[in-house]
Amino acid sequence: VELAGKRCNDLLGGGGDVKLVDQENGSVLLLNSTSVKTQSPEELYGAILQGKRNRATASTDKNDVSSRSHAVCQITMTDASIQTFRGVLTLIDCAGSERRNDSLYHSCDRQKESNEINSSLWALKECLRARASGGSKNGPVPYRSSSLTRILRESLERQDAHLCVIGTIAPNATDTEHSIDTLKTITHLIEEKMEEMKTREVAEPSNRVQNCPRSPKNWSHQQLLEWLRSNQFLEKRVPDHIDGKQAMKMGRIQLQHAFFTGEGANRKADRLFNALRAEKDKVSRSG
Repeated sequence: VELAGKRCNDLLGGGGDVKLVDQENGSVLLLNSTSVKTQSPEELYGAILQGKRNRATASTDKNDVSSRSHAVCQITMTDASIQTFRGVLTLIDCAGSERRNDSLYHSCDRQKESNEINSSLWALKECLRARASGGSKNGPVPYRSSSLTRILRESLERQDAHLCVIGTIAPNATDTEHSIDTLKTITHLIEEKMEEMKTREVAEPSNRVQNCPRSPKNWSHQQLLEWLRSNQFLEKRVPDHIDGKQAMKMGRIQLQHAFFTGEGANRKADRLFNALRAEKDKVSRSG
């Protein structure tokens, strides 16, 4: 399902309204939501992709396909051999929090969405704090503050439930401020459980674009050069400060001055402008 403000929509069943109904056992029933039975990881992944395609997105100053809602995927696990219930895994992809400076020039609808997103994330933080401090021992967990925390009621109230928070950050220097804000939000959510951890490398770094199917605006300077070279756009030295994000912000005239010289530079800049956007669209479709 999708949580957009106070609305809850069915992502697998055509976007119909879903009602949240509190159960006597402490869980919350997603009334009118669509459930699918899967027998393999591939079938589960296909169902998740179907829901993702129906999720609400909109262009903002910081993200062309910004999620304007929270997405909820509940996976009920059973032992097929004896038809025994084993547990529920609730996955929530939260919409990104919006800073006031970033949403200053949004439309009224975008600003309203941003306020609703920030309000629900604040409610989640308060619930996690209440749970970490003992839950019902020091008063009930305020899960009724938002639809997001209502769906998480069982996870927030049951002491045997396990919670995990994962943050997404970007390596680009231009996104440093936003990455720091993301890390700050996470530390506020789980401040009672923070532990110092040793860093470790989990993957071999690669600068080659073809091994890293990301939108051009997320390319480093070196990845941009690799793509320009492989598509025969590299004609002169590109300044070190120009990465994929800056290239995507350039108009045709700026691209002409930054990447080309001589006869036909304007036509090459026009082709580069279109090729960058075609690459962005190809990555979006593959995602």
